[in-house]
Amino acid sequence: HFDKLLDAGYSRNAYYYVDGKMTNLRLAPAYEENYGDKIIGRYPEAANEVFLYLPISYQPHFGKDELLLTKIEYMDLELTVTGVKYYYDNNLTARALFTKEGFSIMTAVYSMFDSNVNVIVTLTDENGIAEYNNFYYGVTPSFGVEEGKIYVNDTEFLSLWEGKPTAPKLDPKVEIQLYYYNYDYNYGYDGKGQTFIKPIGADGLTKVTPAELMQPENYYDKIVISTTLLHEMVEEFFTLSYRQASLFYENDKAAYAAVDALNAVGYIAVPSDTTYIPDALTTILGTLTAVLFAFMWVMAILFLAFFINLCSSRTLGAFKSEMAIMRSMGIQVRVIQIGMYVRMLISLIPAYIMVVITAILIFTTPKFNEYFTYLYAWQYALIFIGMLLLTVRITYKQIKKLFGETVKKSLKGGATE
Repeated sequence: HFDKLLDAGYSRNAYYYVDGKMTNLRLAPAYEENYGDKIIGRYPEAANEVFLYLPISYQPHFGKDELLLTKIEYMDLELTVTGVKYYYDNNLTARALFTKEGFSIMTAVYSMFDSNVNVIVTLTDENGIAEYNNFYYGVTPSFGVEEGKIYVNDTEFLSLWEGKPTAPKLDPKVEIQLYYYNYDYNYGYDGKGQTFIKPIGADGLTKVTPAELMQPENYYDKIVISTTLLHEMVEEFFTLSYRQASLFYENDKAAYAAVDALNAVGYIAVPSDTTYIPDALTTILGTLTAVLFAFMWVMAILFLAFFINLCSSRTLGAFKSEMAIMRSMGIQVRVIQIGMYVRMLISLIPAYIMVVITAILIFTTPKFNEYFTYLYAWQYALIFIGMLLLTVRITYKQIKKLFGETVKKSLKGGATE
């Protein structure tokens, strides 16, 4: 039942207001996930409720000790935020956690977005003669409409339907059409579309709706459908047309084994990390992206090595005469070399302090978490060890070069006689 939304595999915009200004963030829908007990608020219990799993940078908006915002708009639905949990690893994907019922409704909403939707609204008299006939693109789902009902937010339609005492009784009918092309993994789109038509009579319409839905100037809010009716309609649509399912396993090994078993008995089974028929352009772009990132990493490493080498050369150059004086005084070469290593390593302290300060800010100031990429402990260790090794290596080469000169030459700044 949830495969359509699960298969989409990407986040969608959620909208909310801060100080009267609309703000958005990307959220991936989820269900049956648990983020522990240390949360603000509670987990969702109803279909119109949602729990948010967000980067710590959103703490100023949604609250630190208690919820500051309780409403968001997600996939055209107004949802009540019941709780939030923050995380520091901003490489993760922000998530919107629903109940099973809520996730099923979100699947229906997404499926409607993924199809072509047409709506025909008619009013006929007792003789079947049309008094009103109009065509609309799309519907707007809402938890505010009575369960199993639909609302036609059109002034002309409402005035004719409600009528006057002397007006003939008119019979309303709404036809919602869902249409999409069949897709075959072996041959692509087969050109044969699937059309599903849901007729709704007077019993399925409602004349009463919350004030916030009364927006006749908004073309897409002309047809407002209850989430329960939309869910029932899409479930029926899926029964006739949808032939895909998602299966979950404890580990990759079990999943790959299931793929082999399913393919052996005639199903088309594909692991979630594999494309059944890779698109040539996607493959090319993926390869080029990987090459580009590798090139950027190589250039970054070369730049860092060049920068440290330049700084080391300048620093050691400044100590060149000092080293020559110490050599002329008979101080052991080993002692001088150790002293220079110590000096160069001490010069790394400001860089180390800067990295530590940045890390602390990321963990203590939510706004910094938004701008700095989160690093794991091993990545910080890699930075520290890498800087240390580069400095030691470059210092070694520079000292070797300096000690390759005579004391006399070093004292004269390298001038030849």
